[in-house]
Amino acid sequence: MNVQTDQQPNNPEVEAAAEQAVDLGGDIKSAVRDITMQALSKGKLDTDQIRGVVSAVVAGVTRGADKAEDSSRGSVRDALSGLDEALASSVQASRLAIEEAVAQVGSLGSNEFKRALDDLGALEDLFLNTVKEVSASTESRLKQTLTDFVDHAKISGTAVGKAAAESVSLLSKQLGSLLLEAAGEGADVALRVGSQLSEVAAGLLAGISDSLKARSEKGKDNSET
Repeated sequence: MNVQTDQQPNNPEVEAAAEQAVDLGGDIKSAVRDITMQALSKGKLDTDQIRGVVSAVVAGVTRGADKAEDSSRGSVRDALSGLDEALASSVQASRLAIEEAVAQVGSLGSNEFKRALDDLGALEDLFLNTVKEVSASTESRLKQTLTDFVDHAKISGTAVGKAAAESVSLLSKQLGSLLLEAAGEGADVALRVGSQLSEVAAGLLAGISDSLKARSEKGKDNSET
């Protein structure tokens, strides 16, 4: 069944990879985590990129699970957990990028640092709202599974929400007076700093992704011996 949303960008490769991960079975959670992190590490790790990748992954996972049998609901839940883990890693990458930038930029771009923290704080809502939008726009038999995941996550929390809260708290203390003085920079400076942050974060996430993937493959090899 074709699963789309009105606002879903063109991410056919990501969607196809997520669908295949469900088709193949096995460790769906790790597979979807790796697919998501690899997709997010390309280009800029900004809000639009994250929303587009999340939407494509959820659509692909749902379509793949639609073709499965009784285990399909479990497959979707595992995939969404993997997606959650990937987003938590993206928070780590963004935090590291901000920490690196602060040491180099000084007082310039303080507005953009504040905006970066605001974006981190809103990442859990972005994740859950995107899943909800896919659920609302699909005719998949797993529509309720997506809705149930969102409802449960709002109560119990998510990995990305926890990571974001911890990072925002830590960075707020580190940035200190820089955030309090956030005013007066021109739009061109803010855009430049924001672009640099998202590019550095994407590069850092690629490294985190490679490390997690290597760890998963090593664990798989050890279990087979």
